[in-house]
Amino acid sequence: SNSTYSARLGSTLLVFDVPLKPVNVEEGEKLSLKCHVSMGEVKWFKDGNEITPSKNILIQSDGKKRMLIIKRAAKSNIGAYTCDCGTDKTTADLNIEGNACSRAILPLQSRPQNYSLFAVIPSLLAAAHLSPILAPHRRYQMNTPVSGCHFVPQSDSVAACEA
Repeated sequence: SNSTYSARLGSTLLVFDVPLKPVNVEEGEKLSLKCHVSMGEVKWFKDGNEITPSKNILIQSDGKKRMLIIKRAAKSNIGAYTCDCGTDKTTADLNIEGNACSRAILPLQSRPQNYSLFAVIPSLLAAAHLSPILAPHRRYQMNTPVSGCHFVPQSDSVAACEA
């Protein structure tokens, strides 16, 4: 029989041992997309467009692990992410939820004093009185469960949570 075969010499067929998994995070959180490939470089894509590293996006590899790290997730990061090693690819969706006040962090930049954080959204008012021992330039977390809002400083001692 006259059959034709082809072979690639000196190259390895790479496949992903561990594929990407879908990720759901809240806006502002750090996230990482991870997959495993035995060796070689990979390229990352979002909705078909190649991703290049930036202040907010890091591309790293550690052994078999390949990672795309987003330092602060934003709605603009929503999409289908693909890791491509040349002979195989893996894709997963990234979804960003609205930031919840229960997880929002307010940077405080004035002298220690009593701080009140007020969260105001339709039909809801939540207030938290914090300790008078607050250090300047530190971060404090409000644990009142209010969703879909972010802090806006109103004065040295009060911040509003707006939807």
